[in-house]
Amino acid sequence: MRAISGKTDDELDQMQARQPENYAQLKTTAELFPAMQDSELGEVPEGWGVGTLGDLCDINMGQSPPGTTYNEIGDGLPFYQGITDFGFRFPSRRVYCTAPTRFAEEGDVLLSVRAPVGSLNVADERCAIGRGVAALRLKEKQHG
Repeated sequence: MRAISGKTDDELDQMQARQPENYAQLKTTAELFPAMQDSELGEVPEGWGVGTLGDLCDINMGQSPPGTTYNEIGDGLPFYQGITDFGFRFPSRRVYCTAPTRFAEEGDVLLSVRAPVGSLNVADERCAIGRGVAALRLKEKQHG
């Protein structure tokens, strides 16, 4: 559990005593990765490797078209600019764009790349993406 959580034994003991629900959830997650192996980054689950996001995904950085092409009446494609548009799992349609320049396709992961960085959503349809968002599309699965 230390490798999965990044916590010390003492921190895990404190978590178990003070946050039993979180500890139980962490334990369940750790049990999914019973064997660990050394890597250049430290211990990782067996079978995992070290690489970059670009090794796994095609990354499409958003770009904002002219503001005069935005509207809220549904003309054009849904246009997502950042976490203001992000929902629990899927973005909410708020703004549309009639002259989009960058796109995400249904199923692409939408990643916030401007503060706050790292929030995720999934595109549930073809949409336009602004400069606060990148679209990640899984490359063909590599076997090996």
